[in-house]
Amino acid sequence: SSWYGWVPFAFGLILTIGAILGCCFTKPGNMCFLGFYALIQFVSGSLIIVSGAFIVTTINKYLKNIVTTNNISDGLDEGIGGAQHDFSDFLLGLYAGCCNGSSTVIPNCPERLTQPPNLTFCYLDAEVFFNGATAGEASLTAYCAYAPLKQACAEDNIRQFLEVNYNWLNDNILPVGITFLIFGSLLFFASCCSCRVGCMKDDDEGEKQPPSQARQEGTGEPNTAEEGIQHT
Repeated sequence: SSWYGWVPFAFGLILTIGAILGCCFTKPGNMCFLGFYALIQFVSGSLIIVSGAFIVTTINKYLKNIVTTNNISDGLDEGIGGAQHDFSDFLLGLYAGCCNGSSTVIPNCPERLTQPPNLTFCYLDAEVFFNGATAGEASLTAYCAYAPLKQACAEDNIRQFLEVNYNWLNDNILPVGITFLIFGSLLFFASCCSCRVGCMKDDDEGEKQPPSQARQEGTGEPNTAEEGIQHT
């Protein structure tokens, strides 16, 4: 129901329409224009695919690992470029910011906060953790006001807080990532089509030739210069 969920759809639709118009109205054989157009499509499609893959990977892999691991954050793999650790630390900071009235304090690793059943929590990167806490404090009347999050804060239940975040992102943001992947793939395919059209021979080239030359090429009759050579 959020309007920003339609942003990637609209952006991809505009680029796709542009690709279709380019293929329909651009003259075949125009390598200069079509090559440049294909490059734009390729770069745009690649960036959209990478963005979609990041969103899908973050939600389906990283966040899912976070809500199913007993030791957070030090029990997780760091992920690509430390992304999984950073995401985990940010969510723990988000809990601290959203639940700022809670008596639950998440410590810095290796010290751990223990909660049943056999769960431990600590953050690895203080800067990322406090960024999450700042984001939570700034969203007390917006995102943090979401009823399931408020309930998790009231019960001092960190695991429940993380699961609510996972469910919300899975329902609202994951479709955006899939949309990015679909339209990025369409643009990538459109760039291949633009290259193909650019390499095609222009069927109108024969019509632009002088009538006498076109007639001579069609009948196989020698032209005037060739006849002079033969008489000589």
